[in-house]
Amino acid sequence: MRALLGLSLMLLPAVAVAQGVPLDFLGGDWALLDTGGKAVGKSHIEVQLPGAMIYERRTDEAGELPVWFFNSERARGWVQLFPGPAGSLREFVPQSRPGEWPLVLGSDVTLRDGRKAKFRLTLSHASDDESHRLLEMSVDAGKSWSPVFDYKYVRAAKP
Repeated sequence: MRALLGLSLMLLPAVAVAQGVPLDFLGGDWALLDTGGKAVGKSHIEVQLPGAMIYERRTDEAGELPVWFFNSERARGWVQLFPGPAGSLREFVPQSRPGEWPLVLGSDVTLRDGRKAKFRLTLSHASDDESHRLLEMSVDAGKSWSPVFDYKYVRAAKP
C-alpha cells in the first residue's frame, strides 16, 4: 500500500501538467508593476507540490492576500482559491482549454450588495521571469468587462 501511494505521488506532477499549463515557473519572489511600469506590490510564491499545488502571498495597495492554485482532476486544470469578503473561499475555475495559454480562470459570484457578477482572471506567461495577470469583472452577464487589477509580475532581483 505504501509503495502504491509513493508511486501515485511520483506520477501526480506529470499527470497534473498534462491536464493544464505548467505553473511551476511561478515559484520565487516577484515585483508587481502596473500598466505604466510603476511598482505597486510584491509576491512570494511557493511551489508546494510540483505540477499540482502553488501558494502565493501577494501584497499590494489593498493589503496582503493569500492565494492558492491547485491542479484539479475534476476541473481538468488549474483552479484558484482565495478568501472572499464574507470569509469563505472563492474559487475560480478553468475557462480556457487545458494546456492552452493564456490561462483563463473565472467565476460567477454574488457581491455584498446582492448583485450578480462575473470575474475573469487571465494569466499570461511571457517568460520564466515575467508573467501578466489581468482580473476583470462584469456586472452585465459578460457583455462588458472592467479591470480590477492589471499586474505585470517581474522576477525580483536576488539580494
